[in-house]
Amino acid sequence: MSRIPSIPLLSHTHTSRYPLFDQAVFYTEESGYVVECRNGTPMRLGRSGARGLVWRCPLRNCCNRSQKTTRLDSFFYRLKAPLERVLMVIYLFMARTRMTQLEMMTGLNARTLRTIVQGLYYVMEQDLTTDDVKAGGKDPETNERIIVRSMKVFGKRKDNRGHPADGVWVVVWRR
Repeated sequence: MSRIPSIPLLSHTHTSRYPLFDQAVFYTEESGYVVECRNGTPMRLGRSGARGLVWRCPLRNCCNRSQKTTRLDSFFYRLKAPLERVLMVIYLFMARTRMTQLEMMTGLNARTLRTIVQGLYYVMEQDLTTDDVKAGGKDPETNERIIVRSMKVFGKRKDNRGHPADGVWVVVWRR
């Protein structure tokens, strides 16, 4: 089993103008993480003012030094809010903080908060649909079934014509 290197603590690294940037570059090089430009050339991690960390093609003749964001192919890709604030929103949302309090605590617009929360709901929904929870089976000592699952639909069905019911599926787990 291969060991994944971890980012060293700030106190254990050398001091430079951008210590976190140096750690990020070191981590990507050591872990073998490579992003390629559209022509297949490995890109280098660089710093770009307001955009923060970006992947940049080192060859001028290859693709005219194209750039890709480090948020590429992640939950944070289309979000323009600073990463630390988005992580704070996720943490506070999981702690059941109200949206008005989220807006006050993070300083983000209500529309941005709705986008982040909708993204969280989408990620949770995808996780539930792709990873079914396996429960049940038999107790090895008594050979009795441990958990029984029953699913019911609560909604209206007209004339029993075989159309799917509009309503909410409720899954009940009981012993």
